[in-house]
Amino acid sequence: MASTSYSIAKDSLRSMKSILEPNDPAVAYIDKALEAPVMSIDEETQINELLLRGEALSQERKRRLLAAHQFILILGVSKYHSLGVELQTLIEIGNRALVYALEEFIPKNPFDSFYSHAYYRVEDAILKKLPDFGVEIVDLETLKELSRKTGDKKIDNSNADELKTLLCLVDSIDRHHIELLIGFEDGVERSSDEIAELMGTTREQVEKRLKSGQRKVLRRKKLTS
Repeated sequence: MASTSYSIAKDSLRSMKSILEPNDPAVAYIDKALEAPVMSIDEETQINELLLRGEALSQERKRRLLAAHQFILILGVSKYHSLGVELQTLIEIGNRALVYALEEFIPKNPFDSFYSHAYYRVEDAILKKLPDFGVEIVDLETLKELSRKTGDKKIDNSNADELKTLLCLVDSIDRHHIELLIGFEDGVERSSDEIAELMGTTREQVEKRLKSGQRKVLRRKKLTS
């Protein structure tokens, strides 16, 4: 990962730390991530070359790689804090996933980045655990209904606000596909085939995007009386 990206990521960590209470357990983890030295491209390339040769990494190299990428864990889990799950709990889940990501990592070439692989594993681990903390995935029919109500001028903007909130955790490209599906911008609901034609891609790719995005359309489970 480029040093500029490291700098931006660590600035995000500092901003996150500034809004936490000093005694929040997550602060210590953020401090540890901020103190970790940046891993150069040359250093990461050397590690990749060892793995490509089938050599096991020393414990020192493993600790170095994990320490240099701790910020991924925090940035990857922090957005789910808005769902009411404690940040420290999310960090603990993500930390286990980060270690697992390293154990299974096999680079495709000497310049492959551990960053992308680790980020995916951390996020995947969080998404799988969120239901245990009272978080649910919102189905597409609910999104379509909210979009229809948003287009009804007799209804106030609360539906649009709820829809934006539900989609806020979805990556921008996946979110755009969902918005086209439910007709959020223009009130026109579209099929996967229609989205594929509009986007100049295949139906399979569209459905892959929709599936990827939907698993991040999350909210706290509503209490039933």
